[in-house]
Amino acid sequence: LDGYNGCVLAYGQTGSGKTHSLLNTGGTAVDAGLVPRLAAALFFAISQDVRSVFVVRVSFYQIYNEQIDDLLKPHGANTNLKLKTSPTGSVEVESATSKAVASPAELMELFNSGRKNIVYAETRMNKASSR
Repeated sequence: LDGYNGCVLAYGQTGSGKTHSLLNTGGTAVDAGLVPRLAAALFFAISQDVRSVFVVRVSFYQIYNEQIDDLLKPHGANTNLKLKTSPTGSVEVESATSKAVASPAELMELFNSGRKNIVYAETRMNKASSR
């Protein structure tokens, strides 16, 4: 909470459970994925600091075959985005959607909306997948 940007990245074989591990809302806190847990912890920490003002902004991308897609835009509306280096030296995704959220529920609503834009491509490895 000291002015840093954060990133959660899941990398792995198709069909290995990355989306479930990250975004599962689960029936209980024990079943929740990493993102709902992090969102709850982040907003709890923010609520404990009454002297500071925080802005939480969210972006949601899919990187597949070296192509970056903005999952918060309608499917196909913002594909193959490019990386750029900002004047401060940080790496950013050019023309990416970044939305402010005020609660864990708002954050998860954005992720659930973006999740509908995830593209699942068939590979030899996931052809027999349970999906």
